[in-house]
Amino acid sequence: MSLPKRINRFVVIYDICVLDDSYEERRSSAKRRAKVMRVLYDYGIRTQYSVFEIELRGKQYSDNQDKANNKRNFG
Repeated sequence: MSLPKRINRFVVIYDICVLDDSYEERRSSAKRRAKVMRVLYDYGIRTQYSVFEIELRGKQYSDNQDKANNKRNFG
């Protein structure tokens, strides 16, 4: 008899920093925010503007940790 795979549930809250009030920086921040949002939509549901509830099963957790570390700047 095999045990069911563990389900990890997370609440992800993020904020994208705007360094200055220039048009270019605001546009760059919007692009980073969109990239983060697209990645999170693959794994869960959006509950508020910058809040997602995600579920990861089995190997997804470690795979996604690596993915997040490789895309940390999303820039």
